[in-house]
Amino acid sequence: MTDSLKSNQYVVTYKLQDKFDSLDRLEDIPSRYKKLIHVKKSMQDKVNTEDKNMYLYYSWVDNNNERLLVDGTRFTIWTARIEHQRMKMYNETDTDLLPKEDRTGRYDIPTVFFERNNKVFVSIVTTRESALKAVRSLINNNNIDLVNNYLRTDQNVIEWLFWRYMDSNPILDNDMPIEIYNLLSFEGNDLEGTPADFLKGISNQVSSLDVTKAILAFGDPLSASRMTLKWGQSTLVFSYAVNGVVSIDTRNTSLDVTLLDTGLGPIAKSFAPLVLIIAKVIPNLLNRYNDDNQTFNEVFHNFKRQQAEFVINKLTQQYEIE
Repeated sequence: MTDSLKSNQYVVTYKLQDKFDSLDRLEDIPSRYKKLIHVKKSMQDKVNTEDKNMYLYYSWVDNNNERLLVDGTRFTIWTARIEHQRMKMYNETDTDLLPKEDRTGRYDIPTVFFERNNKVFVSIVTTRESALKAVRSLINNNNIDLVNNYLRTDQNVIEWLFWRYMDSNPILDNDMPIEIYNLLSFEGNDLEGTPADFLKGISNQVSSLDVTKAILAFGDPLSASRMTLKWGQSTLVFSYAVNGVVSIDTRNTSLDVTLLDTGLGPIAKSFAPLVLIIAKVIPNLLNRYNDDNQTFNEVFHNFKRQQAEFVINKLTQQYEIE
């Protein structure tokens, strides 16, 4: 059974190939995929390709194709059940394979399909490469546009958001009910926090985001942000990286009930903010950035210089440096 979306799980989104122009085409998605187990060379003679226990199976559960709706976007939630090899594959004497139930585990990956502009997208709730690869194999890689990353941007939207926030200009568009309510943190270089390459500033701990200003002063890019945005009467708290990875803080996100189909159950409601953010909010942010790009490029160098001067002056005063 599909569980509710947990808070702060990372989500990767792909566009399906153009032949998938609505959720009604999901019947073309394979129901199962099998993969021969991988064993060390000395055990290869133990693998009988005619034996079904020699395979790992990927399949769908809870894929009833229920059509759900949030703010006009149709979506459906499936779960990919993925078998995987355990570390312990062989018996104590290292002479044979363990029975399949002892050497095989499984995990379930929530998977959301949604429509946007006569295209179908899939959001996979994991960034673990082995799990992503498994779900892609189940969908069939030929059904996925792996070349174009739907939410990736070559432009640094994160720096633009920081500039808008610090420049006291948080309204993104006068005609749209989108407001930067608060930028909770900025994470430099790696969304998942590689220890050797990770800096973070949090506004309620560092009131003026000094860490972020220092990153900009050194000329390093801001590649990911955790933010709170107002979307009409909804409050959306999420992380977004320029590589397209998204993570939602479900505990602090609240969705306007008028955006929800009245028939949505609790599990579907938990996924609805994810669909809204990925299908509408982030694409809207990218469009707003493109509209603002020329102004941003004209002023951003001086803006970074101002942040550098602020950091230098604060350090000078703090340590009475002459």
